[in-house]
Amino acid sequence: MITKILSFIIGAFSLIVCSGFQKVVIGANLFMIRGYIVPVIFGGIAGLIIGYYKIKWEKESARVEREKLRAIIEMAGAVCHEMNQPLQAISGLSEFLLMKVPEDNPLYPNLQKIIEQTDRMGEITGKLMNVTRYETKSYLKGKIVDIDKAAD
Repeated sequence: MITKILSFIIGAFSLIVCSGFQKVVIGANLFMIRGYIVPVIFGGIAGLIIGYYKIKWEKESARVEREKLRAIIEMAGAVCHEMNQPLQAISGLSEFLLMKVPEDNPLYPNLQKIIEQTDRMGEITGKLMNVTRYETKSYLKGKIVDIDKAAD
């Protein structure tokens, strides 16, 4: 309501100032009220229209942001689903090999590292599944989604 009143006043005032300037230029009486009635009406209506569309544009902008967030969340879910299947296979096979390889074997530390990194990837996909808002961070010359801040 305040926005509508304020936009009406600003629109009317703008056209009153223009009308006053026009009266000064043509040499008419600056204080003659009759010359200001039409600018007040048209300026006020123009202000209301501008105020209405400003509110509409803000709502549209908010809707677009919500759709972006929904798209990010859906993409994160799809990526996690697709990554978790091969990740589980790598993790399971690595643990199986670790049980079969003796600790003095030179491959043993490499198998432990594979298991550690698959666990780390599992934590990352877990964070991706919990993304609830759009937060970014700088990365090289651009921006990327900050998974830690975006996830609850």
